[in-house]
Amino acid sequence: MHLMNLSRLQKIGSWEFNCLTKSFIWSKEYYNIFQVEINENKPLFDTFFELLHPSDVILFENLLFSNNIDKDIFSFEYRIICNDGKLKYIWCKGVFVRDNLGNVIRIKGTGQDISQRKKYEKEIASNEMILNELLSNINEVVFSVELHDDATLGNKLSFINGNAKFVFEFSQQEFMNSEVQWMERIHPDDKEKVFKLTQELDENKSQILRQYRFLHKNGQYIWLEDNISLGLSDDGKTKKIYGSVRDISERKKAEELLISNEEKIVLLKEIHHRVKNNLQVITSLLSLQSSFVINDDQKKLFSDSQFRINSMAIVHEMLYQSDNLSKINYYLYLKELVNYLITSMKGKDAEINLEINVTDINLSIDTAVPLGLLINEIITNSLKYAFPSNHGSIFISINKNQKDNTDDTLFHMNIGDNGIGYAGDINFDNSKSLGMKLIKSLSRQLGGGIIKDDVAQGTHYTLTFEEI
Repeated sequence: MHLMNLSRLQKIGSWEFNCLTKSFIWSKEYYNIFQVEINENKPLFDTFFELLHPSDVILFENLLFSNNIDKDIFSFEYRIICNDGKLKYIWCKGVFVRDNLGNVIRIKGTGQDISQRKKYEKEIASNEMILNELLSNINEVVFSVELHDDATLGNKLSFINGNAKFVFEFSQQEFMNSEVQWMERIHPDDKEKVFKLTQELDENKSQILRQYRFLHKNGQYIWLEDNISLGLSDDGKTKKIYGSVRDISERKKAEELLISNEEKIVLLKEIHHRVKNNLQVITSLLSLQSSFVINDDQKKLFSDSQFRINSMAIVHEMLYQSDNLSKINYYLYLKELVNYLITSMKGKDAEINLEINVTDINLSIDTAVPLGLLINEIITNSLKYAFPSNHGSIFISINKNQKDNTDDTLFHMNIGDNGIGYAGDINFDNSKSLGMKLIKSLSRQLGGGIIKDDVAQGTHYTLTFEEI
């Protein structure tokens, strides 16, 4: 009984073919796979070939009727078309039974319905194709390194995308086959710095940004900037380094030449414009990817990523449009960001009141981006959960004070809503939510701390931070 239940769950049926009578015997599960009823008036032989996919008939003709079978076992994949028009994929394997003279007299086999697996394989292939397209369209080299011994650069690359050819003129194969030794091509004066930074990555388990010179295939050194992070196993042991690298030679030349202020302004504006455009391309690709996803929870992951990217894109768009290329007016930024989130998540007719009390706060891009990401997480959480009736208010205030006995400025932000709130036992340390983890991580990046007010109605946070 246990074996029968296991076969049913795994959709495995058995069959036997008598070579002398040209007749089949099927198990009950084989009938279920083919979606046919037992009919003693109709030979199974006819039923089988009627349902067999036309292109796969030759497979079974060779299997059942060949006179020159020199093997004892077989396995292959074939298709059937059920009476309701549904296409199924079957994995078939079996043995040939011979008489004393070596002639095949019976063929015994099993068949497993692998249609669901084939569907998943097609979805995976489609997702991989979209991911490869995405990686091919970004202006960076993306790579991963298997860590077999330690976190040094002596380990072998396990992946590098096609942009390597355009940046280094070395092919993917040359990198993957270890024909190009990365560490050996780093400028001698930069090796110690790169090695120390890599050790910090291994010790601190946080992202590391490195700049160094790399020997190009043409014999000239180019400047690279890479951003690397660790992939960790469940037990916290290092398994891989993931990273992206770009050629910043032109940027370095510009820095060395000390180009004029007017040229700097044009260059910086163009950089911000291009960054904003690239972020919009990524957002569009995520939107395209999400159209292939059926599961609503998975779709929400894509939309959350789009909101995060948009919070960064707005910063670059404001810097591009502003005469001040070092700081942005944070009141205008918050107004655009939060109104966009309200419209995107709740629609134009939602009665969500926004109250912003931010006066004379101008922040650099290094502070504006992580703070914008943090605010984006809090506001999207409010819009998801705080207002089931689409009525309510969102509050944001930022003020600044001088730190005691210093010339440095300390910022205080209060942000929250008057919605239904959430359980008091949920906090930044025990929550498994990516959003909560990002809020905690970004507050640390801003050199401050964040606490939740458990007394006020709704959900309220207080963040103290410094300008980076």
